[in-house]
Parts: sequence; C-alpha cells; structure tokens
Amino acid sequence: MLKAHNLPGTVVVMGTPAEESQGGKWLMAQNGAWKGFDSCVMTHGMPDHSTPVCCTKASWKLRAKFYGKTAHAAAGPWTGRNACDAIVQAYNGIALLRQHIQKSESIQGCILEAGKAANLIPDYSEGVFSVRAKTVKEVEALRERVEGVFNGAAAATGCRVEMNW
Repeated sequence: MLKAHNLPGTVVVMGTPAEESQGGKWLMAQNGAWKGFDSCVMTHGMPDHSTPVCCTKASWKLRAKFYGKTAHAAAGPWTGRNACDAIVQAYNGIALLRQHIQKSESIQGCILEAGKAANLIPDYSEGVFSVRAKTVKEVEALRERVEGVFNGAAAATGCRVEMNW
C-alpha cells in the first residue's frame, strides 16, 4: 500500500504472545515494542467474525490468591482455614454476579490450584479471572464488584486474599 501510493514508511507485523493469559501487549509496550512508531493497528483473528465488525472491550485480568491455614481434615479441621473453600466461594460468587451485570460485560475465571491432598485442609489456592466491559469506566466499576466477591469469600472462610490486577 505504501509503494502503491508512493508513501514513505515501514510496515511491521508483530504478534503478541500470551495476549489472553499474561497481558502480552502490555508487557511488550512496557518494554518499548512500539517505541518510535507513528501508528499501530491491532487485529484479533477470530473464526467467525471479521475484524471490522468485531467490538473490542476494556479488560482487566486478575490473579487471586487465598491464604489459609493447613490442618488435618479428619483429626482437626476446625483448626484450619480452608483456602480451597475460599476460591470455590469466590468462583461461585462470580457465577452469581454474572446474572446482575450488563450484556456488554463479562467475567470468566479458572481455578489453578486448590489443594494437594484430600485429607488436608489446604492453606493456599489460586485462580485467574478476566473482567471485561465496553469502556474503562465500566470495567473499573465491575472490578469493584468483583473485588467485593473475593473479599467476601475471604471473610466467609477466615482466609486472606491477595488480588493482583
């Protein structure tokens, strides 16, 4: 296109690894991937939408970690604080929240770790979640609601939650 119109410039095609899971574009931007560029165009290949008709959303990614206290599940479960229960409570809370959000908003999640043995109260659990809305203002308001769910799960189980956005 540049040559056809006798325009100066260079076209660079660059992929973004871990775009959905680790914030590939953000990490690349932080490390200067587009420094010196005059313009950037982003496309997201999808099997049943062409880019021009695809709507983009503001997005926050959350890695939530719950810290409890391990205990033997049969001999003294009352001495523990179950981090598995905390992440499951948060996951269920997000599922309940979904019916009260706008059609343009979405929340997805995955539990990554929630214990290692059936006879132990786990002291650690972890999950990743994606929170999306049409605008930055809307996704920030939804983020506050999601944080309430995670703080409530921590309070209900006596665990501590760490949220990394």
